[in-house]
Amino acid sequence: MNFKSVSILGAASLLFAACAEEPANMECDVESIWIHVDQPTSLFAPERVADTLKAEVSTSPEGRYITWFVKNTARPESYPVFLTKTDGATVFIYGADGVKRPFFNGEVVDFSGEKKTVIEVISEDRAWSKQYELSMVNQPMSSPEFSFDFNAEHEFFQYSKTKTGVGYYKFSPMDPRAVASLFYNPDDPYWKNGNPGFAMSRGTNSTPDMYPTTVGFGEGPDGSNCALLQTVSTGGLGAMARIYIAAGSLFNGEFDPAKALKSRSAARLATQFGTPIDRKPLSMTVDLKYMPGPHYWDEDKHVLPAIEDEPDAYVVFFRNDVPGGLLDGTNVLTSPNIIGKARLKHRYNADGSNQETGSPIHGVTTEWQTFKLELEYTSEPDPAVLKNMGYSMVIGFSSSWQGADFRGALGSKFYIDNIVIEMQKDERDGVINNN
Repeated sequence: MNFKSVSILGAASLLFAACAEEPANMECDVESIWIHVDQPTSLFAPERVADTLKAEVSTSPEGRYITWFVKNTARPESYPVFLTKTDGATVFIYGADGVKRPFFNGEVVDFSGEKKTVIEVISEDRAWSKQYELSMVNQPMSSPEFSFDFNAEHEFFQYSKTKTGVGYYKFSPMDPRAVASLFYNPDDPYWKNGNPGFAMSRGTNSTPDMYPTTVGFGEGPDGSNCALLQTVSTGGLGAMARIYIAAGSLFNGEFDPAKALKSRSAARLATQFGTPIDRKPLSMTVDLKYMPGPHYWDEDKHVLPAIEDEPDAYVVFFRNDVPGGLLDGTNVLTSPNIIGKARLKHRYNADGSNQETGSPIHGVTTEWQTFKLELEYTSEPDPAVLKNMGYSMVIGFSSSWQGADFRGALGSKFYIDNIVIEMQKDERDGVINNN
């Protein structure tokens, strides 16, 4: 036997020994889960058909309740269920008789009548297990009023397997009626903002108070905490995509941080605004104060000394079940599907030129003030379409009103608290019509 042969056999033996000694996997997680529906719009509003998939199932205790929220007019039936799990794990399903049997992808599960079905995942080493409860629930009817005082939570995140980031703040609405309707995803019941994208661009060098959307501790009008949106630099990674600023933001909808730093055009499409709603919004009342940064930049970092930064706040109501129904950063305020809108007024036109007034008209100052923005409608919503969740509502805020076009002033700060959305009352509230 020559030396080369001995070396190869020795290496093979060592590899075999290493594999033999590798411990069995201790994890027992459902990583993703989805249902197959021939016509997803029979269950979900058109802009929510992707909700058939739960792409990332939370490993927290709350994540073990896997709920598909469907339109309040939908009548769930039985559907095939598919999932992915951690390597080596085995999945079982409990029948109506309480007997456990192996689960196979494509298993048909009865979701009618809000039935609850339990699946159990057992780790490869057989020492650990988790149970998940599957159900399909009609989205609750909306309320005639929503309150959005802020509940801030600190979110830690992992940059890599060897380095942990310092994290950022997330906000959930404290009003359970808002959580149940406009923020009805139980795995992610939060206002969306650009913090996840900022974490990718320069999060390793930033503490939570340096993120675009953070907390004004004790700075609310009554001394409580409030939301603080601020316009900040995206750092070197953002500059590579020619995105130099990140305006603080809050909105209901979805945000894809992976798109946010690819390019300017991709960043505008990273956000999907709005949530299906079954009432007509009438107004938004909110407490605001604002401090503009010293130097206004255009999208290429040129200072425009004649322009002062301004905040943005708006409510948009639009048809979602028609072509182009989804709104993103390119059309959230301009889409032809919008039938109702309320927005802070601005001193400047979109191109930076002065409006005829030539003076600040948004009215937000360094002192707290209460604003009421009433929606103006170009047409009335169709009652049948409204009942079937064919309209969506957007609530949006930004520390730089042209931040979506990568314009604004570093250091602009927008404080927000005590949001109240008034909706139209109807027969559910004992009235026929009340504008």
